[in-house]
Formats: sequence, C-alpha cells, structure tokens
Amino acid sequence: MKITIVSLRDCAIYLEAHTLRMCRLVSSIFKIDKTGAILPVQIADEEFRSRLKQLDILGKNGFPETIKYELNNIPVNSKFIVIVGKNYQTDQIILYRLKGVVYELNGEENTIQPYAERMEQLSSNYSVCIFNGQGRMQYIGEADKSKRVCRFCHRSAPLTSFTHKSHAISESLGYKSLVCHEECDECNEYFSRTIEPDVVNMHSFLLSLCGISGKKGTRKTCGENFKFWLDRSSRQYNSQGTFMMQLKDLHIENGDIRTSFQNLPPLDTSSLKYIPQNVYKCFCKYAVSCLPQNQIGFFQKTIDWINAPANYRRLPMVACCSVDHIAPMFSLCIRKEQDYRYPYCWASLNIANVRYMFIVPFSSQDRYSFTTKA
Repeated sequence: MKITIVSLRDCAIYLEAHTLRMCRLVSSIFKIDKTGAILPVQIADEEFRSRLKQLDILGKNGFPETIKYELNNIPVNSKFIVIVGKNYQTDQIILYRLKGVVYELNGEENTIQPYAERMEQLSSNYSVCIFNGQGRMQYIGEADKSKRVCRFCHRSAPLTSFTHKSHAISESLGYKSLVCHEECDECNEYFSRTIEPDVVNMHSFLLSLCGISGKKGTRKTCGENFKFWLDRSSRQYNSQGTFMMQLKDLHIENGDIRTSFQNLPPLDTSSLKYIPQNVYKCFCKYAVSCLPQNQIGFFQKTIDWINAPANYRRLPMVACCSVDHIAPMFSLCIRKEQDYRYPYCWASLNIANVRYMFIVPFSSQDRYSFTTKA
C-alpha cells in the first residue's frame, strides 16, 4: 500500500506498507468511511495524535521514526489530504496542485499557485526525468558489457573495462540506487580522485549533520584536529540521533569544561579543500551519466570540459535553496522545442537538505551561453 500525505508542512509525506499487518496498522491511524476506506481529508486533532501512538506497536525497526516525526508535526487541528494507492514523490505538478487544495481547505491564501503555473509551463517546454536515489535500482545505458561505450572517453572493450559498479551520482551523497553502465573503470577511478571529492568536501558537515549514509555508513567529517558525526545509536531517545564531536587538543583545566571550550582553537578544516568549478563539473558529470543515450552526442563539448583540468571559464549561475525533506532526488530537464531562449538542458540535484539547480553548459543545441557579465 502506497500513501501520499499533503499538509501545511513544506514537504509531503510518503508511506509504504509492505505487509498486511502494517497495512492494517497504517489504516488505523486515519479516519475511514463506512466501507473501511481512508477518507481523503483528515484533521490533525488530538484524536489523530492519540492514534499515532499505535505506530509504536511495530517497534523501532518496523515503522520509520522520521515518518512518525513528520506526522506528529502536522500543524495542530489543520486539515490535510491523504491519497491512497499513489506515491507522488516524483510528480511535482500534482504535489503543487494538492498543496493549493490544502491551503484552501484551511482557509489560507493559495500562495503556491504561481509555482504550480511555473511547473505547468516547465512541463510544456521540457521533458523531465526524475531519479530517486534510494528507491529501486535504476540502471542507465547498455546492459551488455561487450557493447558498452564509455560516455566520457568513448572507449569500449577491449581498450577499457566495465567491471566495477559506477554510480551515476556519488554514493557518498546518499545516491545508492542509480548505476550508469556506460562509465568505464578508468574514468570511474579518475573522477573518484579528481572532481567527486570536491563535492563531498564542500558538503561534508552537511552530510554528517543530516546523517547521510555513503559507502562506509554514516559520514564522519574529519579535520586536522576534530571529528564530527551523527550517532544513530541514540535514535531510541529521539528521532534523529546525537551529534558527536571528538577534539584532538581539548585539555580540561581544573575540571571546568566551559573554560576549556572558551580556549579551544578553531576547527582546522584545511583537509576539506574543494574547487568551486570542480563542483560544477561534477554536477554536470552526474547529468551526463543520467542522459538518454540519444542525447549524448549533443554534449561532447560538455564532456571535454569535464575531463579538462580546472581553468577559468565563464559559466552559468547555480541556484540553490533549502528543502525541508531530506531525499536524494535528481531531475534532468531537456528542452522539447527549438526555443533558444531557454537552455537545452538543466538539472536539479538534492544533497542532504539543499537543492541545486544548474544549467548543463556547452550543449550543441544552445545558441547562448546563459552566463552573466564578468
């Protein structure tokens, strides 16, 4: 059973119950009609909150603590919508429409309408592919190894090999389920030691704060004189965990820890270096990894730029904003018509609770560079 919940909170809530027992338990927290169907409009009153306590029956391993937290934080006595049988996580247009309905149900101004109209315009101008980084495994490109051609060096077997699993977007950012078949072992190793570490270093604190799990579990941010991480073992006491910091040169004077912290030297983050252009290159490398095969030829100059050493280039601006819901989502937008006022390809990338929106530059289908004056 799939359920989408849209409330006055910034983010929608998505539930999936895979067993009959869990389906019955999830259904029991909502009001139902005479046939036993969940009513589409619910109220977050005290009765609803008392029913939420039934979720504890499943234990800490049965129902995600984050979902309990989200449900408990729907504004008190507000109305919200429950859609059964659908997961609209990848359909932003429908979510914007539902959000507008929720505003109207609660007698509030529909401030989301302009955004809904912009999304409608976007869908008319662009084909949008949305990738969920933690859903079912998604494989991009040629499945047969003997027929693969690397997107980044254009070599195939026997000149190169495809033995390693190449994640389309770095697994260290939480994207575990996207695999690009068409990235050879040599290019995979090259990117892993050149541009990909720049993205991780730039977001290291954020990845630790949000408890994003990479190849080796929850990330620890390590500087020259400190370590910082999220201790998930304490989730039984709170929904997220406890932030831990290990300091290399902390000497407690006369048992007074406050004085010791006041004299603490600055955290040394010199090991977390990054080059902003490398970050942009890596974002575009993710986009090329997710492109449909018939689009690769339009981005040869983009690939050449990604492979080249960092140097001065005038590039489009990158927009970013915070998002309330931490989810590894990547959207790739490709222009439908030859309307050169718009960039041919742009993308949206979630890293922890930050969303980046960027143009993929140097496409042969663009007439303009979409850059600002220096």
